[in-house]
Amino acid sequence: MTLADFSYPDNVGMMSVPEQYRLGTADLSFIGMGPMIAYDTQGLIDDGYYELLRESLTDPKHLTRSWTVQEDVTAAFVQGNIDTQFAGIPVTGNVGLRYVHTKQSSQGNAFNVVDGLVVAQPTDVSHDYGHVLPSLNLIFAIDEQQMLRFGAAKTISRARLDEMNASISATYSAQQPDENGNYWSVSGGNPNLEPKEATGLDLSYENYFTAEGYFSAALFYKDLNDWIFNGNYELDLSGVPDPATGEIPETSSATGSGKVNGGGGQLWGYELAIALPLSEFSEALEGFGILASHTGVEQDIQDQNGNDYELPGLSDSIQSVTFYYERYGFSARTSMRKRSDFKGDVYGLGFETQQVDIQGETIWDAQFGYDFADSGISGLENLEVTFQVQNITEEPFISLQGDNALQVRDYQDYGRNYLLGFSYEF
Repeated sequence: MTLADFSYPDNVGMMSVPEQYRLGTADLSFIGMGPMIAYDTQGLIDDGYYELLRESLTDPKHLTRSWTVQEDVTAAFVQGNIDTQFAGIPVTGNVGLRYVHTKQSSQGNAFNVVDGLVVAQPTDVSHDYGHVLPSLNLIFAIDEQQMLRFGAAKTISRARLDEMNASISATYSAQQPDENGNYWSVSGGNPNLEPKEATGLDLSYENYFTAEGYFSAALFYKDLNDWIFNGNYELDLSGVPDPATGEIPETSSATGSGKVNGGGGQLWGYELAIALPLSEFSEALEGFGILASHTGVEQDIQDQNGNDYELPGLSDSIQSVTFYYERYGFSARTSMRKRSDFKGDVYGLGFETQQVDIQGETIWDAQFGYDFADSGISGLENLEVTFQVQNITEEPFISLQGDNALQVRDYQDYGRNYLLGFSYEF
């Protein structure tokens, strides 16, 4: 919005806020700015002090934030089941082959050079690709108590929709030229992105020492290819004048940025898990038990330029533990999940994502319930009641500027949640 026919002496387009619209001051000292004037903007609009304008008229970059992405997927597969023996050990499982063909398209607004001007025009870009994805799953039944599992598969993971959008925006900066000496920069999505590929191997040992108890140990390895990274490229803006001077720059090259396929690496780790009913130690502990797991992960990933890279959302250490009681229709459990620091993709201005460091967290939850099927109360046999408390310790979500815990970028306190639920089967 802009002021309508008002100007302050020597400051065209400015005016003093009339007394009747002033609301005192707002204290912004928490960000080092002190008190700032507060006023009734809606009142100024209603009384004609402001004219409302479409934002795209003053910031055409917003046109590029409107886009659509469409995917048409065709898949076919064959599978064969396995039931045999190896060295006297029963072996079951399956082997399969899957072919996936994807046609993707995106419509948006891209900046093009027209008669020496950079203007936004509708654009439509399509791309298609296919993948052959084999898989193998084997289960070795060592005996009635022990089991060995092996899995191997090639998988794909498609890019996020916002990464595949066809919109491209252009920005001009008179203060900071790029490495080519050009003041224009261009950024946007990449409709030609292909999926990330992973070839994975998994091996696990499971021991069911009682009807309710077990422990397991697993190893996993993944080889990652065609990962998706931020990339730069050069583009030609020949004949486009400098908006500040009207002169055509000596260099016509500008810097473009967007998502590209490339790079990759390896990911490996282990997982330990146990389910322990405490009745194994004493009949007085019937109904009590513990579930626990620990996962450790290492990664060696490089981007398309050979630089080290950390996968978003991946902590190198994750633990969980649950204490529970289930008997006579009553159920109660409290759970803890702990994870170390990790990289994460968060949304910034204009819903554009950026990768930041996210501080590790420890979350405690609890749940209590009663199943009236064991109550003996007529008419309530099909009723079940549950009560949940989430984030008992009110753990915040904290993102950092870099990996320094003192440089907090964002601190979000969601507090503690309470949920009460009822279910009845008719």
